[in-house]
Amino acid sequence: MSLRARVIILISLVLLSSLAAGLGLAGYEARRAISEELTAALRGGAQTVASAFEDLPRSDHQPRDLRQLVATFDGNRHVLASLVGPDGRVQLQSRMERPATPAPEDFLRLLAPPRDAVVVPVPATATAGGAIRLEPRADLDAAAIWTEVTVVLCVLALATVVVLVGAYWAIGQALSPLSD
Repeated sequence: MSLRARVIILISLVLLSSLAAGLGLAGYEARRAISEELTAALRGGAQTVASAFEDLPRSDHQPRDLRQLVATFDGNRHVLASLVGPDGRVQLQSRMERPATPAPEDFLRLLAPPRDAVVVPVPATATAGGAIRLEPRADLDAAAIWTEVTVVLCVLALATVVVLVGAYWAIGQALSPLSD
């Protein structure tokens, strides 16, 4: 193998290892940030439900109030709320915005591993029964990160090709006296 090819291979390995380290660090930070957001969103959602449940026993129309409570989660980026009846079936569910281009499922699981839903039982003093189930969702965040990753990887691939072609030429010029 020529000296030029060896140097190009070494430069390629350095670029690839730097890329892998950068992607690993970025993935770790993205996973941590999403985890913090989901934790905060679930806490906030549980607090919203608990506050609403304080007034529920005094309500003159509990089913309507439960529907309105679930509707307050419409459009939430991180929490899907469901009204679960006493029989365990979902009676009503909030609507979440869906990403235009969803991330692959494996990527979503990598960034936001499945988490347990928070189930808040309807107070025993209320006549409605059942519970509100809050499920953490990271679909929009994962889709945004997936889009960014694909763009960055394309740019880095192009830059790598430019660097390697330039290095190939520069090394050829530097080693030309050896040929002579």
